[in-house]
Amino acid sequence: MSKKWFNGSIPLVQPSLIKSQLKEISEIKIKEYMTSFNEINFKKSAYSIIELANSANLFLNDRAPWKLIKDKSNKDIVAQDIYSVLESCRLIGVLMNPFVPDLSNRILNQLNIDTSSITFEKSLHWGLLNPSTGLKDPSPVMDKIEFNERVL
Repeated sequence: MSKKWFNGSIPLVQPSLIKSQLKEISEIKIKEYMTSFNEINFKKSAYSIIELANSANLFLNDRAPWKLIKDKSNKDIVAQDIYSVLESCRLIGVLMNPFVPDLSNRILNQLNIDTSSITFEKSLHWGLLNPSTGLKDPSPVMDKIEFNERVL
């Protein structure tokens, strides 16, 4: 959607001014993740990532930017929504790093982020996705898993 509607870039918005429910959810999930991680409860930390990803997916479905964009007067709203989803993806990529660093890097690379400087301390804050950064061409970060049903 960013590629199609915003010339392949992250929509140009001021992240600090965005009032998104994804911002609030991400802050809660980051705290849950860090608490669980520090308690060495990695299962609960991983679940916090899944909940954030599910929230971003539901947000996208609920906001339906593909419908909003049909009215050009909604372009700023769509830009904020797309930024919020992309920023959630950035946070998910950072949180995933201790568990699946290769997948984390693939997510962050899609967002054109240099992964060499990523740290929890510097990177787990909302609004760090740079709107002036172009996005790489979208490609799947995971292979599709095909299940074959076998008749017994």
